[in-house]
Amino acid sequence: MKRYPAELKNKVVAALYELDNSEPAKAGAIAKIAKDHGINANVVYQWNSERKISANAVSDKINKIKAVVDTAAMNEHELGSWLRANGVLAEDLEEWRNTLESAFDNKSAANRAHQVELDKERKARVRIEAELRRKEKALAEAAAHLFISVLAYHLLSAIELTLRQNNDKRRWSTIKEQLNSHRRATIVLTSDKGVVYHIRTSGVSEPVHKEIYRLLGVSDPLKRIKTIATHL
Repeated sequence: MKRYPAELKNKVVAALYELDNSEPAKAGAIAKIAKDHGINANVVYQWNSERKISANAVSDKINKIKAVVDTAAMNEHELGSWLRANGVLAEDLEEWRNTLESAFDNKSAANRAHQVELDKERKARVRIEAELRRKEKALAEAAAHLFISVLAYHLLSAIELTLRQNNDKRRWSTIKEQLNSHRRATIVLTSDKGVVYHIRTSGVSEPVHKEIYRLLGVSDPLKRIKTIATHL
């Protein structure tokens, strides 16, 4: 038998369904459909037969499901009356019920399996996002550290250059050690009105400190600063 494209078959089957809705169907209607679509009439008759078988199968399944649903809440007397009225055997009804329950169980199992997979994907996504955040934080910290390092390097270079321009050959390690003895502290005082003052002050500069400040052109690097922290 010649094979026809699925799209063409679907169009023909749709036309056949339209015949079911026409009252009454005209004689030779199927042959006309075959001619209109350039298909052998026997092929269209076969498709129509397959369509009816499929429709009947679907209708049969629907009727069985309806029977199971309709009889679910019936007592024994009502069920017996229904079986006799509809010509259905109790064994057949029980088989339909078991088939339907099995179908629901299989679907529920599939849903549970799908939910398990979704949970796995969600947990994996959470782990990945957490790892990305950790790496982003580490990258930001590394960038900040690099920036501070570069800034400190240029500041150190500027200090050493200024000292050399003033004929001072001391290295930064020496300067740092000598300035380390000039400390700064914060004094916290509370007034009788409950005002808390933070005062930043430093010790008295020694001659070596003053000489370094002079060479660097720093007049008062550790000026006293007073701030009001809070009111009690």
